[in-house]
Amino acid sequence: MLTQSILRSEIRNETDIVWARKKARELASFLLFDSQDQTRIATAISEVTRNAFQYAKGGLVDYSIIGEEGNFDLKITVKDQGQGIPHLEDIENGTYISKHGMGVGLMGAKRLVDDFNIDTGPSGTTVTLFKSIPGRRSVLKASEINELTNLLMRGSESSPVDELQKQNREILNTIAELNEKKEELTRLNQELQDTNRGVVALYAELDEKAESLKIASEAKTSFLSNMTHEFRSPLNSILSIASIIMKEAQTENAPERLKQVNFIIKAAKGLSDMVNDLLDIAKIEAGKIEVRKTTFHVSELFSTLRGLMRPINSNENVHLNFYVPDNLSLISLHTDEGKLSQILRNLISNALKYTERGEVRVIANIENENILCFEVKDTGIGIPAENINDIFEEFIQIENPLQKKSKGTGLGLSLSKKLATLLEGQLTVESTPGKGSSFRLRIPLSTQSCEPIPSIEAKDIRTVNSENPKILIVDDDSSMRYGISKMLNGKNIKLKEAESVDEGLGLARLFRPDLIILDLVMPGKTGIDFINEVMGDKVLREIPIILHTSKQLEVEEREFLDQSVFQIITKMAGNENLKEAVERIIGRP
Repeated sequence: MLTQSILRSEIRNETDIVWARKKARELASFLLFDSQDQTRIATAISEVTRNAFQYAKGGLVDYSIIGEEGNFDLKITVKDQGQGIPHLEDIENGTYISKHGMGVGLMGAKRLVDDFNIDTGPSGTTVTLFKSIPGRRSVLKASEINELTNLLMRGSESSPVDELQKQNREILNTIAELNEKKEELTRLNQELQDTNRGVVALYAELDEKAESLKIASEAKTSFLSNMTHEFRSPLNSILSIASIIMKEAQTENAPERLKQVNFIIKAAKGLSDMVNDLLDIAKIEAGKIEVRKTTFHVSELFSTLRGLMRPINSNENVHLNFYVPDNLSLISLHTDEGKLSQILRNLISNALKYTERGEVRVIANIENENILCFEVKDTGIGIPAENINDIFEEFIQIENPLQKKSKGTGLGLSLSKKLATLLEGQLTVESTPGKGSSFRLRIPLSTQSCEPIPSIEAKDIRTVNSENPKILIVDDDSSMRYGISKMLNGKNIKLKEAESVDEGLGLARLFRPDLIILDLVMPGKTGIDFINEVMGDKVLREIPIILHTSKQLEVEEREFLDQSVFQIITKMAGNENLKEAVERIIGRP
């Protein structure tokens, strides 16, 4: 067993770090490592020696060759006399976060060599790196080892600046390689699209035979699942390496390199989104997605969607509006709210994407006793009649003038149609080129209904002695505000409306209403936030509040609200109970 030390050098300053990297490269070159391995070895030594200098103020590097004929390893040991590395186990697991970046360089170096050991304690740290010497250098004579030692001792004519320039060239080469990998992933993606269409065609051809259909379905699902999982590993690697390069570019103030890495990350994340959609499709077709039914109201669903989709609508020429007819306030829906929301988000996102000006309208209607219809209608570019059936196919995107501005995977509508089927529903579309499209999602209503929210008994309160009482309505739903206004019309009441908590608080302080009608669920701040603000105001706390909501209250919420508001009235009960409560406060019908 040969153990031969080749060279030792001290690390006392930044220049020594550069020389250590240089010697590592020269040694790797003599041992016939290829150019990529030379760069890996030099980079690993650079990171480890830099850690020793940064945290232990210096150290010692020993370059040696160990092993026996036919099986030699390059062994490089870096020792320091610092205080050791705290949280070593967390660093090795990748869970330790430090303001100084400790552990990032070490774990990066570990990935560049074949074997990597750390021995640390209060008296110092020893890091040992191993790299297997190529087979074409399987025989090392004593004369060659002596020659190598003399070569390293003499050094070369290159300077530390030359080494740094070489390092920069290596980084640029790495970026170029990443760009090549990105192009390769794009080609693979195209191949995946073609292959997927072939699998879908095969699935359709074997539809007549049950057993053959089962085999084809299982083969397709296995293919998609395995392919998506296989894609995730290289994607994660690309994102991880790109993140490291991005940090370096930020540190070194290299805007051009930062721009290039951002392109890589954006492309990888786009492909990652496609992989996730493919995996969802595969799960649906394999029957591995569960439908988790809950009971909720359409107004609650629309309130959530309104908050989620407004930030997406960056075009000020397009208005996004939600409409819930009054008759839906008494209707409950029992289905998987998450999957229903996912379908509507896809439809709304598509409508916003392909509408340059006008409106995207989201409507809910009862078609008959058992079917609830959601319609997403836009004034966009529309879909040619010959392409109507194609848009629900996987990876299909119709050529249009907005295609360059609106990139996508071509999986959203396909996934939405499959989810609609999973919910025992149906997704259809009608469209006129140049005028817009209308997507309709029809799903069955469950016979199971929501338990109405029991109204909390009204508290005794002094009626308002005013011929013209002032009432403030705080609700983000314009149709709900409109209905209440209509109900109170003709009663000589002065009305003010607010669609958010902040706007409502401002009007309450300025308008000083005699009564506040408040919704509980709103985007951003909620009705609970409004009540807390009012309770903290010496003037506003005396104003009675009627909570008008469709939310099913938790026990803690009910206890809090019982002490804070005049009365809680469910929106499911219609406006009659609300009207009675208002009349009780203002002292007249």
